[in-house]
Amino acid sequence: MLPCTRLFALLLASLAAGSVFAQATQPATAAVAADAPKPAEAAKPAEPLPPTLQKVRDTGVLVIAHREASIPFSYLDADKKPVGYALELCLKVAEALRRDLKLPNLRVEFVPVSSANRIPTIAQGKADLECGSTTNNAARRKEVAFAPAHYFAGA
Repeated sequence: MLPCTRLFALLLASLAAGSVFAQATQPATAAVAADAPKPAEAAKPAEPLPPTLQKVRDTGVLVIAHREASIPFSYLDADKKPVGYALELCLKVAEALRRDLKLPNLRVEFVPVSSANRIPTIAQGKADLECGSTTNNAARRKEVAFAPAHYFAGA
């Protein structure tokens, strides 16, 4: 699971289909994309961005928390660069933000986290999302949102 702000949980959930930003900011009952906007609708000002997206737009930086040894989800390669399956998903979010927020120069910064500080790092806004192997449970959901399930394990 990827602990993240509620907004990024929506972004991750909608990555597979078209414009992530448009889907993340529209209610579930939004009109079908094929419907042409009416002239009066086209004149409406854009909706304000949710706080996390506004911060990303204002700073031009997406901060991704990562684990250093959570193979294969998030770990450091031989060059000490963060890599892994969860990291790839988070970088897809960064690509979508570059495209949908029209931020071609969006910078991605990485912050290493441990199992002890990964949730507080997100909850305190020190990172926008965490890329690792964090179990989604009720206690943690009270502090942070989670992306849709992308890996299941059992004992």
